[in-house]
Amino acid sequence: MSTLVDKQLALEAEMGSMGVASYFKNLEKQGQAENVVGMALINHSLQPLIERLKEFTESTKSGQARRLGSTARYLEMIGHKEVAFLTLRRVINGISGKERMVSMAEAIAKLLEDELNYRAFRKEAPRLMDAIIRNLKSTAANTQHKKKVLMGAKTKLAGIENTTLPDEVRIRIGVKLIELVTELNLCQLVTHVEGKNKTVVYVESTDSLQVWLAMQNRTCSLLSPVFLPMVTKPKAWSTMKDGGYLETPLTLMKTRNKKYLAELDEVDMPIVYESINALQDTPWTINKAIYNVMRTLWDTTGGGIAKMPLREGKPIPMKPIDIDTNPEALKEWKARAAATHNENFKNRSKVVALTQKLWLAEKFIDEEAIYFPHVMDWRGRAYAVPGFVNPQSDDFGKALLQFSQGKPLGSEGAAWLAIQLANTFGYDKVDFDKRIEWAEENTQAILDSALKPVEGNRFWLLADKPFQFLAACFEWLGYTMQGEAFVSRIAVALDGSCNGLQNFSAMLRDERGGRATNLVPSEKPSDIYQEVASVVQGFIDEDAAIGHLEALIWKSALYRDGEQYVNKPIGRKLTKRNTMTRPYSVTAFGMRDQLIQELDTMIEEGEIMFIGEDVDIAKAAYYLADRNLQAISTVVVAAEEAMKWLQDVSKVVSKLDIAVVWTTPVGLPVRQFYTNNLAETLRVFIAGEATNIQYNKQGSTLNSRKQSAGISPNFVHSCDAAHMMRTVALCKSKGINSFSMIHDSYGVHACDTRLLADTLREAFVYQYSEDVLGKFREEIIYQLNNSGGEELIKDIPPMPKYGSLDLATVLDSEYFFA
Repeated sequence: MSTLVDKQLALEAEMGSMGVASYFKNLEKQGQAENVVGMALINHSLQPLIERLKEFTESTKSGQARRLGSTARYLEMIGHKEVAFLTLRRVINGISGKERMVSMAEAIAKLLEDELNYRAFRKEAPRLMDAIIRNLKSTAANTQHKKKVLMGAKTKLAGIENTTLPDEVRIRIGVKLIELVTELNLCQLVTHVEGKNKTVVYVESTDSLQVWLAMQNRTCSLLSPVFLPMVTKPKAWSTMKDGGYLETPLTLMKTRNKKYLAELDEVDMPIVYESINALQDTPWTINKAIYNVMRTLWDTTGGGIAKMPLREGKPIPMKPIDIDTNPEALKEWKARAAATHNENFKNRSKVVALTQKLWLAEKFIDEEAIYFPHVMDWRGRAYAVPGFVNPQSDDFGKALLQFSQGKPLGSEGAAWLAIQLANTFGYDKVDFDKRIEWAEENTQAILDSALKPVEGNRFWLLADKPFQFLAACFEWLGYTMQGEAFVSRIAVALDGSCNGLQNFSAMLRDERGGRATNLVPSEKPSDIYQEVASVVQGFIDEDAAIGHLEALIWKSALYRDGEQYVNKPIGRKLTKRNTMTRPYSVTAFGMRDQLIQELDTMIEEGEIMFIGEDVDIAKAAYYLADRNLQAISTVVVAAEEAMKWLQDVSKVVSKLDIAVVWTTPVGLPVRQFYTNNLAETLRVFIAGEATNIQYNKQGSTLNSRKQSAGISPNFVHSCDAAHMMRTVALCKSKGINSFSMIHDSYGVHACDTRLLADTLREAFVYQYSEDVLGKFREEIIYQLNNSGGEELIKDIPPMPKYGSLDLATVLDSEYFFA
């Protein structure tokens, strides 16, 4: 045991070293002004520089510095706050080393000039500017290219002439601003003699600032370890600060409110601690079979297979031979080259992520057991601390893990393993019997995938989650060879049916919402996303009948079906994300943005085709988002009412400028308090994009708008977190000791899945047998009474209406989590 402890301590030392290296690498890449230390320095220096700018402007008006009057006028035209921010940002990035004063002055003047031009564009042609910025966001364009495109569009498309600072003003403005910054003791002007008596003035940081930056960067680097899995069991949590790594400090709840943390230490909440400890006590190992396949494909094919990114990216298309004489060929090649370049840009982060996963898997591949310390957010949602590979990762990360302690399948486990195969393949909208039949009918292809994953027919590549499916294929091979005695190690997962709406439907006893989200027994699983899609199609048909333009666009849309395109109704893919996020208060604008992203992907991958050359995709997305919202409100009326009620209650509490506090069904006190920032918000243009910059310290006064917007998602998140915690605690009392838990996806050994399913329902019914919303109301009244808000109690709106859903039916609903 001591050997493992020593090994773990060495790992934690390595975590710290990796964190330091990563911090300074990022600092070198992004510049001092963009990291937390630089931003703190800007925050501290901004107001003093603004005051000096005001003094300088006044001095030119009073005659003390009249010759600099034109300089002051331009600074006033832009705004002292904006000038101060842009200047500090540029100076702090420049003094990381040393820079010639002339080049820095020119660069500052150029930033101010750009600010004037971007503002003019925004004022005269805001829609055009927004459209161009939206397109640039999805490309690999660098800062200079973005600027070139925006300025070109400004003059050529919008007809707005560029503003240029007079030559006699440009350097004078930059130099004056640098001089003002030197008065803050951030930088100094140092004259060097170079060459034959040539003197050059450099801008360098002061000695005191250099020391301060070094100390602050060193401190931040030490506080930024790269968290890795543990080779010993994590320390158990019994307070907010005593669990996790052996020596690397963690806090159980992610919050900056130290008083709140201290209060939580006094709260008796055994289920919270028991469940988090059970999650982090689960021993895992690296799935060597999956690692070997993943590594082989990555090394031999360079990716581009099994949803792996291309390691080297796609090659840029060859230039046509007549490119110099054929303008059309040149234009077409540029378009294809740009598309390839943009695709490669998006691909890079995926390559890095997969490389990190393979590195971590290789590092821990020979460990008999690894563990993932867990913490929670302030709503109670649990998260694994180590990144790259963990039980809450993507398909690659999840598939690389298996339980360290295996369990024989048994007859029940074999059936659930078959269901896992169907689910991860994407055959998950049918009943359990059909999923089992599907696995049995495809056994030959499944076994071929397990026996020859690289050289065989590669059936597994067709799966929605290829590597998780392949992991199940390996186990199906073991089951085929050894029968029910086969020792299984993968996590078989059960997923909730639009979990946010499940929770709202239960707390309001909503019959229709309950049926749509599988709270009611049925022969096959209900599909709320398809139900919403059917309602939306009805709206489209009605609108198209009266000639609504966007409705006609959707009515004529073609969808890929194999090798052909066919006209068919709206599918669940175009309603799923909007429906999933509606319980978390996504707005109509947010839903529109989601649909634009979804449509861009579908068009790029050839899944959908619109008839006509002048189809406005944005308008089509806006129309569909509005109809999706209308349909969701029709299918789950009660949830909409509950969200509105929570928001109205939050507005009442906000009148007292106090937090909204409630207790989750497992006893965790939740405190929602969004503050107004005391800082002023600065709007400047960086790389052509309007950026809101907030400076000065965080305020202590309540932001009532954020309070209202956040209450619905936070309340329902706290409820689903409580359900997960109670489920884990109950499962542990029934002998289950290995857990793979995400917020609405719960996994255990195959042989324990039936027990998990029963316990999930038991915990859910127990939780909502209590009037959760009614208890929330009682706590709000208690708060008001104890905060001098007795008069506000009458302003609490009436509770939303409750339906007649019999919660006991959940106990018999096979597809509640499926």
